[in-house]
Amino acid sequence: MVYAASCANEAMNTGERGAMIRQYSRYLVSSLILFSTVLMCNSVSGTLYVYKAPNGSRIVSDHALGNKSLKLMRATQSPKVAGQLLAKKAPKQKYSFRRNHKAYDTLIKQASIVYSVDPALVKAIMRVESAFNPRATSHKGAAGLMQLMPATAEEYGVEDIYNPEENVYIAVR
Repeated sequence: MVYAASCANEAMNTGERGAMIRQYSRYLVSSLILFSTVLMCNSVSGTLYVYKAPNGSRIVSDHALGNKSLKLMRATQSPKVAGQLLAKKAPKQKYSFRRNHKAYDTLIKQASIVYSVDPALVKAIMRVESAFNPRATSHKGAAGLMQLMPATAEEYGVEDIYNPEENVYIAVR
């Protein structure tokens, strides 16, 4: 009986050792996979190119751009450095709030009376949308003081989307 109990203990110890070896092997394989993935990610990360466009906006690319109108600000492998370059203050606009904020008061007041809209609201929208620049154009195509979309301008028969009177009256409408 003692011999049978000793054989059973030995078999259990062998089974436990096998389970421990399997568990250790799993950890080892998982660690190797994780380590290999980290190595591959580091070797894949490439250079980031930060360009400045003529209008002052900044462009980030994962490859060099052949556009001669763009000025290369920096080529870096650090996303943090690229982010810092993008976060730098944009250049001041030609039309500053101080210089032009009263230029359209009469037009704003007239359009506000015609369409029963608060002139302060119209002026606030104009400030945010175009900074009182009648030639402002967004990257989506919105244009003028109130940033009318071309489709809206066409729908209302606007002949010149940059004309302050047409632009404001249609936007306030």
